[in-house]
Amino acid sequence: MKNNLNEYQNNLIKFLKNIKSHKLYKLFKFFKFVNHMNSPHIVFYSNPLKIKGKDLDKKISNFKRLIIRSILCLEFCIKNNIYKNPLIIDIIITQVEKCISDEKYWERNGFNSNHINKIILIYKMFLNYLKEYNITSKKKYNILGHTDKGKDLYKFIFKINTSLDIDPNELQLFAIKNLNLQIRNLEKLLDIKLLDKQIMKDDLFPPKEFKNFMDKHKKAGTPIKSEKELLSISQNFVIELHEKTKKLFNKNVIIPDISKVDIKPMSKLISFWSSKGKANSKSIFLNFDNLYKYRKESLKRLIAHESLPGHFLERTNSNKILKEMNLPKDIYYMSMRGIKMIKEGWAVYAENIISDKNNKTEQKYLILNKIFYCIRTIVDIGINYNGMKIETGKQLLNEYTSLHPNSINAEISRYFGNPTQACSYLLGIIYFEFLEREFKNHSSNMIEFYSKLILSPFTAFDIYKYIIKN
Repeated sequence: MKNNLNEYQNNLIKFLKNIKSHKLYKLFKFFKFVNHMNSPHIVFYSNPLKIKGKDLDKKISNFKRLIIRSILCLEFCIKNNIYKNPLIIDIIITQVEKCISDEKYWERNGFNSNHINKIILIYKMFLNYLKEYNITSKKKYNILGHTDKGKDLYKFIFKINTSLDIDPNELQLFAIKNLNLQIRNLEKLLDIKLLDKQIMKDDLFPPKEFKNFMDKHKKAGTPIKSEKELLSISQNFVIELHEKTKKLFNKNVIIPDISKVDIKPMSKLISFWSSKGKANSKSIFLNFDNLYKYRKESLKRLIAHESLPGHFLERTNSNKILKEMNLPKDIYYMSMRGIKMIKEGWAVYAENIISDKNNKTEQKYLILNKIFYCIRTIVDIGINYNGMKIETGKQLLNEYTSLHPNSINAEISRYFGNPTQACSYLLGIIYFEFLEREFKNHSSNMIEFYSKLILSPFTAFDIYKYIIKN
């Protein structure tokens, strides 16, 4: 097994080195640095005492350096005719204004009045630049696909997120085909008529039957009535999924210790970017802004996606493998970030693993999730690459999914803030289901299969070769 892994580990190193040496890599790094929830203004606000430096003055100086770097990144993008979308900059402006106004927060973290004045001056410097930037960017191209270089950058980011060479237009057509397939699957499951005509690229809106079905579905399910109830149910699901996960994998797989896992409300500074939740190594963060978007029937899959057997399990095992690889320092952090298609694909596949295949309600939600991933892919490619209007994208999300309008706004912001990531979910789940079918052709030991996936290599084609060889 170790010898086989060496081949795939070498392929990972080669892939990452090719990415790093690509002429668009510097533009990608600068484009990404200031446009997502891990931007320096968020990191400093969320963890002001964990920023590198031995004392508060050094922490503040380091923060100033990172903010100046953010400005330089934006200037580099302007020079290359790549502009951040005004939607993203508006969100960052709102976030920075919150950081400036929250003086009590800084006091609680041990900063004195002199420190606070320095912190606020740094944020104000950044705020003034962002406001000026937005005035300029609204007069320029603010969609990636409006320029040739922007289209090239979108395709490059897609390769980073998937490790695959696929033309975005081909993927969009594939997503439309899969959308039709998933609606047909829903028809068979529920024995109802939903699709009287094929959905085509020139008419992406659903037929009346499906639209009526979604209008009813948005009101279905058991709502969560309070934050306390959401926390309690979620914690119970974590415990239940921990027990189930231990039975699904062999002894070579590390099962994370859930006694140290907290479920917390997502910071309002981050809620702009996520409609439901996210997770790190010790916490699951849920968006409490709109409790009514949660349903008990779908909450378990969300917890499975973010914790066990989803991101918690995948991250714990992949990090261990990567640390043992003794990777060159210049690509170590790139490898820790991982291939989004693999990471998100596994988390979506984990939802399938824990679902009851005989329960029609659970299967309905799984199919609706796949429809959501199809629409995500279609809209991400549409607005970033093919000139789809933002309002059209919002309308498609409204008619094909049960997302609340606030969550739809968060979705659109994610597409602009992290282009092509949405494509990772659809490609990922299809890829892992394909691997499962291939494995079942020569074995029925699913514990062996799940364990191989978690302990397998890191790019899509290598996972396929690894599963088939072993």
